[in-house]
Amino acid sequence: MYIKIYKELSEINNKEKTLSNQNLINYFFYKISNFITPIFIILRFSPNSITILNFCIGIFSCLLIMFNQNYLVYGIIVFFIFRIFDCVDGSIARYEKKTFFGKFLDATFDAIIHPLFFISIAFYFFNFSENKNLLIFGVFSSLLFLVEILILDKFGSLVRWCNEQNSNDHPPYIRRKNFYRLNLILRDLIFLGLVFLMFLNEYSLLFGSIYIAINCCLLLSAIYNISMHVFFAKKYLNFEKK
Repeated sequence: MYIKIYKELSEINNKEKTLSNQNLINYFFYKISNFITPIFIILRFSPNSITILNFCIGIFSCLLIMFNQNYLVYGIIVFFIFRIFDCVDGSIARYEKKTFFGKFLDATFDAIIHPLFFISIAFYFFNFSENKNLLIFGVFSSLLFLVEILILDKFGSLVRWCNEQNSNDHPPYIRRKNFYRLNLILRDLIFLGLVFLMFLNEYSLLFGSIYIAINCCLLLSAIYNISMHVFFAKKYLNFEKK
């Protein structure tokens, strides 16, 4: 049964999750999830139960980093596990059935965990560097990353509603049409930076440089995507509501 589910699941994911629409890290995580997901399908786990379990894993990764100076590596590893399980719940949903509530739950938890994780990295760095400016920079870039996530979701919902109400055909996912590869590269650089943090001495100059680079990528991604979505929101939604 495992082999049968694995083959069917791999075929489904290979059609939807390709290198043309995924960053390298996410593509790699989906490949790993193909081996794990059949086990949860056989055990009859629902996508939503995996999403809730994964939320707990994400919170645990943040707590490991924020409240124990010795557990940065473990926290990042747990965060990578969170990302893999984020692929698992989506794979189960595609294999069995998708629901809008499941999509809402997954998007909400992602919007909480990702910024919180990078904020925990900022506090970890502050605990030994005592550099308030870099703490503010890290928290600000993480919160702006949260704003980016929320605007992307809100934009997609409003454009779909607008299309339905006004018989328009505006694309709700404009990231995939405007410098999408830049977004994917920034995501890969962020996760590559996390990998480097696991192997560097926290008091080294390179550790601080990688920390700054990660937050610069978060900031650049947020500024670009927020600006782009505001521009297209004005273009697509700038008319009187019925």
